[in-house]
Amino acid sequence: MTPTRRTVLAGLAAAPVARFPAIAEAIPGADPVLIALAEYREARKGMDAAFALTHTALDAANNEAVKAAEEAEEEPFQRLLSAEDAALEARPTTREGAFRLLDHVAARLASDHTTDTEVELAPDAIRAALAVLEREGRA
Repeated sequence: MTPTRRTVLAGLAAAPVARFPAIAEAIPGADPVLIALAEYREARKGMDAAFALTHTALDAANNEAVKAAEEAEEEPFQRLLSAEDAALEARPTTREGAFRLLDHVAARLASDHTTDTEVELAPDAIRAALAVLEREGRA
């Protein structure tokens, strides 16, 4: 199927916005998976920054700094867990969202840090993505 000019322009217009969840949510028809994955990436950056502070404190062998850094990890960690759940619970509405969701599920299941919740949510996420791809294949 050849994309129409309208489809291409809509995709180009939405692509940069998908990085900013609040703006993306305001766009009618924005794929919930793309929004959730953008939020997950932001949460991951926050967690990575918190880990970096902890490692810096560990390298300095400063027990007080390590304790403070570990305590400061809690909020970004909870945000990351919530974003991960939201990403796996989001249901794609577009072909791109379906592919991105499948890729995300595969990456999370291949991770050394996969949670029980991720394993529990993965089958439904995969089914939702496949349903979109099947629907799009018939169109």
